[in-house]
Amino acid sequence: MLAIFEDLLSQPEGWVLPGKTLTIYGIIRTYGIGYVLKQDILLFTDVGEPASDAD
Repeated sequence: MLAIFEDLLSQPEGWVLPGKTLTIYGIIRTYGIGYVLKQDILLFTDVGEPASDAD
């Protein structure tokens, strides 16, 4: 599950709830997460199932 926080650093101190949550189905082992600011793109990489030759 991915939690999305809007303007996180401008929130008051204390408990902050995400504005949105996103569930990504089919990801087995998330390997990396990256964000490209100029294009506003969030990238996830998945190494898949280690025992599978097809992943």
